[in-house]
Amino acid sequence: MSSWNQRKLLFLYLFFGLVLLAIGPSFAPQTLGNFLRVARDGVPCEWLHPAVDPTTRQSLLARQAAEPLDLRVRVGRFPAAAETPWVVRIVVINRSAGTMPILHQPDQILLSDDPESGGFGLLFRPPLPLQNFASRTGQTSYPLADLRLLGAKQRCHIELEFPSAAAIIDSESVPVVTLQAYYRVLEPGSHPETERDAGQGIFPDQGLRATAEDAGVIYSPQVELELKPPG
Repeated sequence: MSSWNQRKLLFLYLFFGLVLLAIGPSFAPQTLGNFLRVARDGVPCEWLHPAVDPTTRQSLLARQAAEPLDLRVRVGRFPAAAETPWVVRIVVINRSAGTMPILHQPDQILLSDDPESGGFGLLFRPPLPLQNFASRTGQTSYPLADLRLLGAKQRCHIELEFPSAAAIIDSESVPVVTLQAYYRVLEPGSHPETERDAGQGIFPDQGLRATAEDAGVIYSPQVELELKPPG
């Protein structure tokens, strides 16, 4: 690199540094922190595009993948103050080489393992006295708004916030808790009758998969967290 180009690059660094300082001293670390979290956990799953015409638009690579999805749990320190919410993230990872539909509604996350309900859930061992979310049962066909498209080798996250958790949970009686996320697909989803009657579809179902089978469940690795503050 020539000395002139080096001076131009140095000038750009100084310029952007002055801009960040002018905006505020907390802006740069906050922006960097947000960028790193997105790089690690992806965007919120509700930001993903909904499915469009799954009768003809699906990825063969995703449908044929043996282990298309993976899960992780991200959890920070349990809050000591009652007014501080407890935040837990479920990270959804598409390991396949194709775009994968996932069944997701933000208000349909279970805090128990219900074998009759599809979608995402979060388990606590031992169980904690936290408010459960609504369950989804008896569905064989899903609205397209509930089918979010997760790109190949991409990830997204579901963020759960539990207000006043420190006031609800007695950390003396439950000093340690184990967290584990899961994703269950009861069946791949049937097309609505209007689309089936049209007779122009290529794919026999809506393409939902947790495993290589039409129905299945996957679990994240367990994460152990101390609820009792040190000292």
